[in-house]
Parts: sequence; C-alpha cells; structure tokens
Amino acid sequence: MGRLTPEEKLARLMKRYRAENDLNTEAAGDRLGLSARTIEGIEQGRGFNSPRVLELALERLLSLTKA
Repeated sequence: MGRLTPEEKLARLMKRYRAENDLNTEAAGDRLGLSARTIEGIEQGRGFNSPRVLELALERLLSLTKA
C-alpha cells in the first residue's frame, strides 16, 4: 500500500473525528467553523485551502477526546 495523499489523510482524519464524536456533517461544520458541504468535500478527497492547519487541528481535537 502506498502513502496517502494529503487529501486522503485529511479525509480519513475528518471521518474519524466525526465518528469518534458522533457528529453529522452539519454538526462537525458548526464545531469547526465550516459548512456541511465543505466537510463533505473534504471527506470525498476534494481537498481544502489550508489542509495542514485543519489536519493539525483535527489531530489535536482527537487527542483531547482520548485524554
């Protein structure tokens, strides 16, 4: 299996964040300051303007749910 593209990695993180917090796309968008449509696009691998910033934010939020 090859390395994930940044879009694939971000999509996986977003899906994991939503699953672990039992959020639909609208609720996740509200928490992150994004639209539900943007969340859907990210999860479909369409990317995001600041993928690294969002990736770091999601990783931090996921680490807080485990604490």
